[in-house]
Amino acid sequence: MKLEVEHLDDKTKNSFIRYIFTDIEKASPKGTSKKIIEAWKSQPKTISLHHIKNNLEALKQYNQHVVYQAHKSVLSASKVCYGL
Repeated sequence: MKLEVEHLDDKTKNSFIRYIFTDIEKASPKGTSKKIIEAWKSQPKTISLHHIKNNLEALKQYNQHVVYQAHKSVLSASKVCYGL
């Protein structure tokens, strides 16, 4: 999945998105039958969207994960990053 932001304005520069991808076979508990894994794979998938405003704990976690994942090239619009 590629996420592109075409235009940063005052609203989007203060927004962030969190998402996760996982391999169902690796994430399943040991002993999960192939039948159950294949049944899950065959089901239609959905995306849940939760709009949350002003959650400083979520912002702190997001900033910490960004720095952890890209510690060699962190860029910020602000001189102070909450949670770091």
